[in-house]
Amino acid sequence: MDDELQPILWLAFSCLLYALATNVAWYHRDLRTGRIGRLVEVLRRWPYGAWFLQPLRLLYYLGLPYLALLRGIVNLRSMGLVDLDWLRDLGRGAVLGGGALLFLALVWSYYARSTRQLHPGADPLSSRLAILNQPWGWALLLLDVVYLEAHWAFYRSLPIQLLDDLYSGVFLGLALILLEGFSNPLLRHNLSQPEGAGGILLTGGIAIIIALVYLFTRNLWLCMLIHLGLEVGLLRLWGCLAGRVSG
Repeated sequence: MDDELQPILWLAFSCLLYALATNVAWYHRDLRTGRIGRLVEVLRRWPYGAWFLQPLRLLYYLGLPYLALLRGIVNLRSMGLVDLDWLRDLGRGAVLGGGALLFLALVWSYYARSTRQLHPGADPLSSRLAILNQPWGWALLLLDVVYLEAHWAFYRSLPIQLLDDLYSGVFLGLALILLEGFSNPLLRHNLSQPEGAGGILLTGGIAIIIALVYLFTRNLWLCMLIHLGLEVGLLRLWGCLAGRVSG
C-alpha cells in the first residue's frame, strides 16, 4: 500500500470509529427496559460507574496511537515524545500556560455571567465539577487528559508527516479534532443546554490552546501537564467561587 495513503486511512478509520460509536450510543440513549437498559441505569447511579467504560476508551485513545507507532505509521518525533529540550520548554510552557489560565478565567467569568442572565441558576461547569467531586474524580480528570492528549497528538502527527510542515499539520489536526467532536450527536445536543455546554466549550478552548503550546514546544508531556493544570485550575477556581468543590 502507498506510504502516503496509509496515514489517511488510519485517520479515516479513527474518525469513523468515533462517529459510529457515539451515534450508536445516542440511538440507544432512551433504553429503559431489557438488560442493556437496566445496566445503563445501574451504571448511572453507581458512584464508580464512570470507570466501567475506561477499558474501551483506553483501547481507542491510547491503543490506536500505540499501534500506529508500532507499525511505523507515525513516529515519536511527530508525536512530541523525543528530541525534547525541557529547560526551554518549561520556560515557554510556564508563560503560555499562565497566560492561558488567566485568559480562560476572564473569558469564563464573562460567559458564566451571560449564561446565568439567560438561564437563572444555570452552572455551565456543573458536569465537569460533578466529575471532580465524585470518588477518585481527580483520577478520572487525569485519565481524560491523557486520553485526549494522546488522541490529539495522533491527529496532529499524521498531517505533520504527510505535509512535512509543522504549522499546517498542527492546524489541520486541530480542524479534524473539532470536526470529529461535532460528529457526536450527544455533544451537539449538549451544546444547546446551559448545563452541558460548559464542559464542551472548555475542552474545545483547551484544544486550541494546546495546539499553540505544541507549536512552540513540540513536547507532548508538557502539553499534558498544561492541559491538566488548566482544567483543574479553572475548575477549582470556579468551584471555590460557587462553593461547590468538595475536599
